[in-house]
Amino acid sequence: MVNDLLDLGRVSTGKLKVEPRTIQLARITRLAIDGARPAATAKGIEIVTCFAPGAGEMRADPDRLQQVIGNLLSNAIKFTESGGRIAVDLREEGAFTELTVADTGQGIAPELLPHIFDRFRQGDNTSTRRTSGLGLGLTLVREIVALHGGFVSAHSAGPGTGATFSVRLPTAMAQPSTPAGLLTVQPDDSVYASGDIT
Repeated sequence: MVNDLLDLGRVSTGKLKVEPRTIQLARITRLAIDGARPAATAKGIEIVTCFAPGAGEMRADPDRLQQVIGNLLSNAIKFTESGGRIAVDLREEGAFTELTVADTGQGIAPELLPHIFDRFRQGDNTSTRRTSGLGLGLTLVREIVALHGGFVSAHSAGPGTGATFSVRLPTAMAQPSTPAGLLTVQPDDSVYASGDIT
């Protein structure tokens, strides 16, 4: 949480940076899953994967994308009951690579869904997804994905139905134009979650 707060501060000052290079998103995803697996195992949650062959080669910052996937997995584990399941899929969709993290957890209330990525979106401290701890990790997911030229969306049929988060990233990221091969995001350039969010 401390690191997320620091990164949100960097977003606010336009100093959040990525260092893109050629990567395999499947490898980065597996690393993020390995990091999340102990927490999932402790709750008796199964993580399953389905990666399309050859999917996910792109120019991107591997550390930042691992952070994105780690935040999505952490969120899914937090709101999935013991004995639940999280499915992580990776496939090519035209000029984009799509990564999805789908859980069988508590779902998202319709009134919250359009605001799920809003900065510091939090409610009370009850155990429901609608009112617990959605103010940091998901906002950073949105900002980092936008910085890579992609977008993120959230889908849920409502409480008790689970949730799916989809990240779409361009397969060929444009070469950086800022000095030292770094890209930065400006605080006024926030790209909010797009896609079929209802």
